[in-house]
Amino acid sequence: AEIASFNRELHLQGLTEDLASVPPVLSGAEVRAGIEALYRVIHGRELFRDDGLVADAAAHATWVARMALGGLTKPVRVRYGFTVAFTNARIIPTDEPLYESPGDVEFDQVQNSGLDPGTPVVVLHESADGKWLFIKDGNASGWVKRGNIAFAGRWVWLRHLRGRDSGVIVAARAPVYLDRGMRKPAAFVRMGTRLRIKHVARHAVQVSYPLRHTDGTVRFVTAFVTPRDIIRGVLPYTQRMVFTQAFKLLD
Repeated sequence: AEIASFNRELHLQGLTEDLASVPPVLSGAEVRAGIEALYRVIHGRELFRDDGLVADAAAHATWVARMALGGLTKPVRVRYGFTVAFTNARIIPTDEPLYESPGDVEFDQVQNSGLDPGTPVVVLHESADGKWLFIKDGNASGWVKRGNIAFAGRWVWLRHLRGRDSGVIVAARAPVYLDRGMRKPAAFVRMGTRLRIKHVARHAVQVSYPLRHTDGTVRFVTAFVTPRDIIRGVLPYTQRMVFTQAFKLLD
């Protein structure tokens, strides 16, 4: 009961969002406001490009034009999807990094979040060239590469979002295999990633893993995870478990 109350409080504070509660249709003005609010994180700041020069007004004008905000005059029909690779969520639709000072390349100010494969997202808008999608994943929003998203119908998406058979990755970084012999990882997923469990065996846990058809729709295949790297449900919330998980991150 206390955990449920804590989670509700996070939603009320706007720190997380229950994606299942997002209406299937949103006003264009609401979507535009969300995109503009994210852009304000970097707008008006003196930020530097790779060449050491300040990102000037012309650069910002290019990025804003790419957002295609003028197209958000009508209601927006929400689309649903899953990430099929590790995916950067960007504050503006560009791969170009921006830094607080020339040569300070340790932290890219345009990076808002990173999403592991299999993350459910809602898609709210796309860039003028169609190469970027504006999404939410429940913890953050941002612009992601279109090719990293596989679209799904709402009922398929909800089944994975709410599935009681979900497992949680408890390793710092767990390999996911597409071959039964588990010889060549298809991807790596980080602690906290959720994947639907299909079957648990002694040497491998079978999970449902999303791939992308050429038409952009999702195709779920059977993948394999080492049993020690995934659990069904959630870990017990104890002090000992907090320390155990924290030290896994230190390898």
